[in-house]
Amino acid sequence: MENRDYEGMKTDGTFNVVVFEKGIESLIPVYEYANHNEQNTVFGIVEAYCGNLHRGTKDPVITVTGNFRKSYSHLGTDPVSGKKYPIYFVVGDIIVPAEPVNEYQYQALLLPNLPGGVDFFVSVNRMAPVSQIMKLKFPSKSSRSGIQLKLERKLASVLVTNENDCQALIKKLKKCDNIDTHSEIILREYLKEWIFEGCRRGNATNKKTHAVIHLCASLGYAWAIAIFKRFAFSLDTKDETGWTPLHWAAYYGRKGAAIVTSNWRGKSKFSNSTNSYLS
Repeated sequence: MENRDYEGMKTDGTFNVVVFEKGIESLIPVYEYANHNEQNTVFGIVEAYCGNLHRGTKDPVITVTGNFRKSYSHLGTDPVSGKKYPIYFVVGDIIVPAEPVNEYQYQALLLPNLPGGVDFFVSVNRMAPVSQIMKLKFPSKSSRSGIQLKLERKLASVLVTNENDCQALIKKLKKCDNIDTHSEIILREYLKEWIFEGCRRGNATNKKTHAVIHLCASLGYAWAIAIFKRFAFSLDTKDETGWTPLHWAAYYGRKGAAIVTSNWRGKSKFSNSTNSYLS
């Protein structure tokens, strides 16, 4: 195992090149907060690493070795049947079910996320951490295509209705170099504000909302689709072309967004349905 210091954190894992989808691949180091008291956790992570090795396929995964503390073992296994209770890996805004590989190892699909450091932890209720809070460093897209820029401008125009404010946002997005500034991170803040405001006003399910979901799927924003799912938005709505968000994600080759959009619950369902769109 390779260990190195990074921005006040210590590495806890190995460095493997992870291939998410065409044009998106990088080393995904796993860092543990150096000042985190591991003894206070319910589930102790011994090791975590990322790679393309899900059940012999090339799908990217995060693998965690660890177990529940003795006094909390009832949370991990049914005392009667001996079957393991489901646990979840929370990676930023994205929540995925983890499959037991053996008694002390769990594995879950790793989806594209926001560029830079993203919090990662184990949860039993999909919300609160029961393990150490770690950080995964996701890659930045080195360049944006003309289609990507066009889709970003479209999304900006829907999220910001004021013409002057919209033009200011578009100019800000144009200046992003995806090294020091990231268009995806900027749009995330506008998107979250837009969702919260829509829910507050009670108009969160209009045609404009459907357009936003379709655009997020087209851009490959898996984290955005996860946020919409958390707020119980419908992901099956069709636009004027008759396409759903899943169709658009598949059209642009956004594998991560397609998985989240298709109400994925496990590896087998992904293999049988979403892959048919992306092949």
